[in-house]
Amino acid sequence: MQEELTPRLFRLKCELVTEIPCETEALRRELASQPLCYVLIHYMTWVDRLIPPRPRKVTVRKGFWETRLTPEQMAALAIIAAAFSGGRDLTRNLSGATLIRGYSTGKRAAKRWVVRDDGHKDFALNSYDLHHLHLVPSNRRGKRSGKSDQLLFVKVLREEARFIHLGDHRSFDGAELPATVAAELADEGWAVLGVQPPREGGFSASERSRLRRSGFTVPEVVDGQVIAMPPLAMDGSSVFHVQHASKISRWLAHWEPRLDTPSGIAEFASGSGLPVDQFTNMRWSFYYGDFCLQVEEGKSVLCIPWRR
Repeated sequence: MQEELTPRLFRLKCELVTEIPCETEALRRELASQPLCYVLIHYMTWVDRLIPPRPRKVTVRKGFWETRLTPEQMAALAIIAAAFSGGRDLTRNLSGATLIRGYSTGKRAAKRWVVRDDGHKDFALNSYDLHHLHLVPSNRRGKRSGKSDQLLFVKVLREEARFIHLGDHRSFDGAELPATVAAELADEGWAVLGVQPPREGGFSASERSRLRRSGFTVPEVVDGQVIAMPPLAMDGSSVFHVQHASKISRWLAHWEPRLDTPSGIAEFASGSGLPVDQFTNMRWSFYYGDFCLQVEEGKSVLCIPWRR
């Protein structure tokens, strides 16, 4: 059954479908056939792989500098830290797949990030809430020189970029990265009270990784404490992305019909800080993960901010 959308919502959906990278037009048509609520989730799953360029305070995890670093690594970390501090674009340090594979359906023969899924999800971002940056940025053709396998895993928030782990592509399924993330979460107080770790055996590091790639949220153990890891949906999506998309859907259900009435516009404007007469040619939009209402040319109202 065809989804019925208002002109404003139809425009939002078309813009999202156009913006999400698809390797083929057949994939884009498949994406367009899905309800707006699902397109919102796909958009968040993709766009959160990018890093909005805004100034951030750079911090490091306790013990980060205990790793022996080469002069080349130190220089690369300094460049990335300066980019975060200065609010500069770090897209060239991200995976090249981010710009070409925002939605796919599991028909690729290459390695898949999620066992039962497709290849457009970022395993580190969804499982550990971390972005991974290549120490070597790509050139204009998307190629990297030198030791391009070296990765910096970073916890990116709106005002902070926290360096968590220095590794490589083997880190995704290794034991060190989840243990490091769990230790950081333990320091933040994410221990599950009243739950004891397994008394015998338990899953191996590779088994825990495979469970996460299959969409299961698997806790870690730090100093006898069970640590809750970032939650996953069963398709490998981050629950954080699903929750944000759900919040936007509820917002739209409430405000979309009201914005076609003078009283609804007045109510919205009263909480926005903008005069009512600027609420013309309204349309919903995103700035990365931030959900906005664009009003008069060049102005917008931030409705639902994203955590980055």
